[in-house]
Amino acid sequence: MKHYILDRIRARMPFVDHRALDNDTPSPRTYITVSELNELCSAPEPGGWQPIETAPKTGRTLLLGYYNSAGKWRTMRGQWCSQAQIEDEWEEPENGREGWYESSVENDEPPNLWPTDPTHWMPTPTPPTKSGQHE
Repeated sequence: MKHYILDRIRARMPFVDHRALDNDTPSPRTYITVSELNELCSAPEPGGWQPIETAPKTGRTLLLGYYNSAGKWRTMRGQWCSQAQIEDEWEEPENGREGWYESSVENDEPPNLWPTDPTHWMPTPTPPTKSGQHE
């Protein structure tokens, strides 16, 4: 199944065990109607920026963007953080609120996230394969 369709299913059904969707393994917790699946599959494959309201709030890393105060487009990597995730994973959860966060892999100090208010999102591209290396 194409990756963007799985993202759409995940966004609509955040309570599902998504490993079942990735591995084509039936799961008693996976439920979607045929009409919903047809709707998700018939929508065009995303090829550009989409409104932030359509982004999956699963904690998965996405590309986020918005126009800054100077009118320049700003792109960042980021993710949605739920209040439960903040309370479970942050050293100082009282400093966080549910919402969108810019993320960085270069920062060594947790939580490595900064609040942001994006207007658009895109899935991160699939990384290239490592040529010449055995898996």
